[in-house]
Amino acid sequence: MLDTALVVWALASLPGAPTVWPEPQATVVVWELEEVDGPALAFYEPGTPSSLGTSSRWIPGPLEPSSWVLPRGTRSTDRVGMAFPDADELARVRRAADGKPYPTDNDPAGRTPHLRRPGVEYGWDFSRPQPQTGPGTHRIRVRSEAALVEPVFHQDALAQEGTWSVRAAVAAPGNYRTAVTAEWTDAAGHRVVQTVSNQVHQIADERELSGSVALQDWPLWQPRQAGGRLRTLPQRVHMKWQLWAVDGPAGAEHLVDSASLWTGKRTVDLEQTPEHPFALVVNGERRFCAGVNAVRAQNRTAYPAESPTLREEDVVLQQRMEELARSGANTVRFWGGGRYPSERLLRCADSLGLMLWVDFSFAGTVYPTSGPVFEEMKQEVERQTARLTAHPSVVLLCGNNELEVAWNHWGWQKKYGIHGQDSLQMAQGMQSFFREFVPTVLARQAPGTLYLPTSPLSNWGKPSDFQTGNNHDWRVWHGEQPTAVLAERIAPFVTEWGVPSYPGPSVRQRWVGSNDHYLFSYKGMRLLNRYLENETHASQRSLATERGRARWSRRWQARVLSRTITAQAADPRCGGSLVWQLNDVDDAISWSLLDADNRPKPAWRAAKRAWRRIRR
Repeated sequence: MLDTALVVWALASLPGAPTVWPEPQATVVVWELEEVDGPALAFYEPGTPSSLGTSSRWIPGPLEPSSWVLPRGTRSTDRVGMAFPDADELARVRRAADGKPYPTDNDPAGRTPHLRRPGVEYGWDFSRPQPQTGPGTHRIRVRSEAALVEPVFHQDALAQEGTWSVRAAVAAPGNYRTAVTAEWTDAAGHRVVQTVSNQVHQIADERELSGSVALQDWPLWQPRQAGGRLRTLPQRVHMKWQLWAVDGPAGAEHLVDSASLWTGKRTVDLEQTPEHPFALVVNGERRFCAGVNAVRAQNRTAYPAESPTLREEDVVLQQRMEELARSGANTVRFWGGGRYPSERLLRCADSLGLMLWVDFSFAGTVYPTSGPVFEEMKQEVERQTARLTAHPSVVLLCGNNELEVAWNHWGWQKKYGIHGQDSLQMAQGMQSFFREFVPTVLARQAPGTLYLPTSPLSNWGKPSDFQTGNNHDWRVWHGEQPTAVLAERIAPFVTEWGVPSYPGPSVRQRWVGSNDHYLFSYKGMRLLNRYLENETHASQRSLATERGRARWSRRWQARVLSRTITAQAADPRCGGSLVWQLNDVDDAISWSLLDADNRPKPAWRAAKRAWRRIRR
């Protein structure tokens, strides 16, 4: 029996609950979850908490929202809640049932392959393990009559047509009218309203409603150019759904629920020619992508008592995204070892004209090809595809972070004893999932979406690796080469690159013991000290102190970033440069531009100056 933690809410305390509870009747509870920290069971408890699971159902996957109609006779004292099995124990049970060896470089306990959790929570070279359990980013509301759930819009801009869908859950069977509109502001500043659908449906319990919408009149959503400011705000379209009950006295109608989302029309292609081996083309125009990699994760290891919630951290990330846009950057990659971007961050990017590269959250291991985790993976891809592709800012989806290059070049088979049938099944499973299953979902849900099965497509070990595809250029640090090489041989698209530095003094004050313990990379302080000795004018006396190493590492990082961004943007073959990494999630010596206290390093200011100078 797995240990279980409970989170419970009384119906009367939830948003939307009536001030005066109505006579006992069926009630719709809408469970809108962007993400859940760990496998969860949603349940309803009538009256006292003595009947756990009376009307329970598993939420199908760690990121899947849910809604259901509670039985007739609900009262204000009834409760809904979520049960969370102990993640470590669940991983142990699943690992024992699977029996295969899996690579887990950052997770000695071997939990990563058996839980659908962000890889960074089990440790990375810039963060200690910090697994989370709880309701995550969620919104629960009560509707006494009916609710609209999961409004979705997908475009096929090439076909000038889009599709929409929404689920209607009703407490009382009957006839309901669904009114769907699309609204935007035209070039003259006039408000335009397009009627998409206005139909009456008979709904008994739950029903998915869907339809199509013509996009010929929709304005184009235009992203920012690198280095320049946007002259006009990106044109977004506001999709609105309304659900009306039409069985009232004398045929009177009344509104029972509404939903909306912001979206937009644009096309995205990938140019792969000798002159431009890897270049994004948005609305027919080639765009140089200048920006950063963002890590969306909670930091509870560094300062547990003061740790912000994900919502508070999203506010900080939104502010930095706004600063990026003002500074001439135009692209943010949400890395596959962290969490998916929240709706708040997606809407922010839409409104600013920022382009987003979003990895599906698969990194650091190979995953099972059957069983509960595999089913959760498929449901996750379905759900996140529906959510992400509604946003015009999401110009590229990527299957995973570094899984193929790791399998082919990192020696996982030898290190973890993966041989014979196990090796064959894992290799075929990766190919099948990321090169067959995910493209099938995209083709069905969002045709025309630009997709890469993995990143990077090329490695960095040979000169030929810099001729095609995108690259995680880790010649510096992992390859121990001098930083000058970053500006001398440039890949067609540099998705990751950077150099580490110390955090600010407020973070260092929390350190206990040697500062060597806060550089989590396997290369350790030896390599950082060698770079500082060889590439700065620091004296041995200065580098012998923590304060001196901190000062010189931050200066060195700023100088390397300024020089490299300038060289990459000047290379006409280079289609993009994304610095690793924007933000920290631990009190670490890392590659970040902002430390764990959100205080900018000198490299942040140097990068902003370099982005402003881009003219492409």
